[in-house]
Amino acid sequence: MNTDAEQIYLKSIQALDQMMSANADEMAGWAEFDYTQINDIPSNLDAYDYCFSIAIGMAGSFISTSKELARYLEEIHKVASESGNNPDFLQKVLGKLLHHKGDAIDQVDATFITRGGDNAYGLFHRLLWGHDILSFKGDNPFYLMVKQTGVRGILQALRHLTADTMSSQGLPIPGASLLDYTKDNGRTSNYLINLCQGLSEESTGAKNNAEKIYSHMFTIRAQDIMGGAAVGILSKVYYLIRGYEDKIRKAQFDLVAYSVSFFTQAIIGAVKQSGVPYINIPLLCTTLKHLVQLYILSGKETKGLERRTDELVEQGNHLEAMVLETGGMLQIYESADDFIFRMERAEETVDDLVDFFEKE
Repeated sequence: MNTDAEQIYLKSIQALDQMMSANADEMAGWAEFDYTQINDIPSNLDAYDYCFSIAIGMAGSFISTSKELARYLEEIHKVASESGNNPDFLQKVLGKLLHHKGDAIDQVDATFITRGGDNAYGLFHRLLWGHDILSFKGDNPFYLMVKQTGVRGILQALRHLTADTMSSQGLPIPGASLLDYTKDNGRTSNYLINLCQGLSEESTGAKNNAEKIYSHMFTIRAQDIMGGAAVGILSKVYYLIRGYEDKIRKAQFDLVAYSVSFFTQAIIGAVKQSGVPYINIPLLCTTLKHLVQLYILSGKETKGLERRTDELVEQGNHLEAMVLETGGMLQIYESADDFIFRMERAEETVDDLVDFFEKE
């Protein structure tokens, strides 16, 4: 047996043993992987995030339901319509800025009317005339004010609508005019009035609470907007303090904060209105916006991971094909003796060739 060939064989066996040992050690390490590291990814909320998002959401709901703030804003609206009672300096300034007494949006010939032309139910006069920015029934607020005062009526309409959000009832939700209908007596009404009267009867046994239910369910109120704005501002301050940059983490925090604010306000309303919740329309829209935003951001992250996974799988398949192709080129021997015998034959062949050329 050729000693050199045997040494080569033994070294090959030793190298294979080392490779298999290293591979086994590596695979053993996989079982010891610390999966708790997954909890440390930047997108995950921690305990502080949950605590502060809930606290911020509740703070926003308390602002939206504060009786003191409601009275303060109502006084601004009264000053704007020249019916204020002992306002402070800020209320006077804002009331003068939002002055709107005598606008065609409110009354026609000093009378509250409906879009059908008949006298309106006073408590719901904004719902029935002049305050729906999406109305195409001749009572669009911008159309009415331009008709009354010219081009500057556009600005006056904005002032008037802004002031009305500060009133106790608020501004009708855009598109409310689409729910108008004609009663059997020929008068114009709105299905929202019927709905609120029905809710009032179910909760109190009478229709007296219909206007309050309407104001907290189907209107835009400055107080509601302020509550939502407080949630947004406090959340951004929190991000600055903790140095957050991850978009998904902030989207999750926002969704928790706004959801808590919305549902807390609804619960407060249900307690105050015998089971009928407060519905903060601006806050609901903001909450849905952040839900969609989180879905989109998460979808982008997932697609990015899927693309990277596909690339790695493709690279793995390519490497596998290369290994198989290389392996197919190698001679397979049934035993070590056969391998050594073939090497000796090859060596003898080389020696014969060398002798041949030396003789030549």
